[in-house]
Amino acid sequence: MFLPLGSNLPFYRRPVGSLLWASVCLFLFLFVIRSDLNQKMGESFESSFIYQWAILPQISNDLFNFISYQFLHADFTHLLTNLWYLLVFGFILENALGARMFLALSLMAGALAVIPEVWIQNQPGMPIVGASGAVAFMMGAVGFMFPRAKIRFLFLLVPIPNATATIFFPLRYLVYFWLLLQFSGVAYHFLISPRPVAYATHLTGFLIGAFVGLVYRKRRDLGFEDVDLSGGDLKSFYRGLKAIHERDLDKARFEFQSLSDRYPWWMGLKRQLLDVCIRWRQPELFEMLWKEHSTGILKRSRPIELIPLIDQYRHTFHKWPTLDLHQSVCLLEMIEKRSDFSAFAADLKNEVHKLSKTA
Repeated sequence: MFLPLGSNLPFYRRPVGSLLWASVCLFLFLFVIRSDLNQKMGESFESSFIYQWAILPQISNDLFNFISYQFLHADFTHLLTNLWYLLVFGFILENALGARMFLALSLMAGALAVIPEVWIQNQPGMPIVGASGAVAFMMGAVGFMFPRAKIRFLFLLVPIPNATATIFFPLRYLVYFWLLLQFSGVAYHFLISPRPVAYATHLTGFLIGAFVGLVYRKRRDLGFEDVDLSGGDLKSFYRGLKAIHERDLDKARFEFQSLSDRYPWWMGLKRQLLDVCIRWRQPELFEMLWKEHSTGILKRSRPIELIPLIDQYRHTFHKWPTLDLHQSVCLLEMIEKRSDFSAFAADLKNEVHKLSKTA
């Protein structure tokens, strides 16, 4: 399983609430609930901690049970799955809202999300437990509040030279995958065989989150840039953007150059930095990065990644980025047989012709 390390959203708060929630769930499972589960087949289970603080369908539940059930889990797999999604989506939502608002909204959403399950469940003795209603709320809120966000995952435990041990993955794909699991689970539950999974709680929590995400989305202006950076690197990137806004180009060059030098082999990041230079209309900053890394970018980029970038530069600044004759010829050989870049190839042939005359 990939381990979440951060996101590319410009938030830097410590996720105290998410970590506290996860810690309480883990503590209760390891030191309280496991012994209760051993009694599950015995008569004493109805007097156990998990039974007393869970939600029981179709009977009267105390109001506090609608909060407490969210910290209890049925088995270790149930716990790990919920905590993993909590760490991914809870971290982001808490950073966006603050710990107090995050905890208040998530706990309230989890309490509301279980109500449909209480109505439709037909096994009064089967307790409902788990943070999945609140986690579904977090997923809906983050997915609709920040649809372009990415999460950074650790996937290499042993470092490899000139290779990243992390990957940035769009959060919306995790949401799509989770929704697919829910709807397929509902279909299996009703068409094939009933399953002891609270799908109504999951989907209700997600809908509440989607509503909250849309409300907050209209109120937020993050100045978000889609770059594959997090943590200190992301801070450095946004310092560079702030310097551009303040017309302090020396500082902007320093920040962007530092990021580029930190990852000399990461061509995807360099293309993203170049794209930012174009959109912020900084041709000098673009040329500085381009001159240093153009050979590597031309060699390791696919045409579909490279040509739109160069074309965007041409249309924005009405000139070609700096290319020597060899680079121009290599680029032309890369695309001249592709019909989707025929117009670009024709313009590039003219550029090669001019460079040949100059040479």
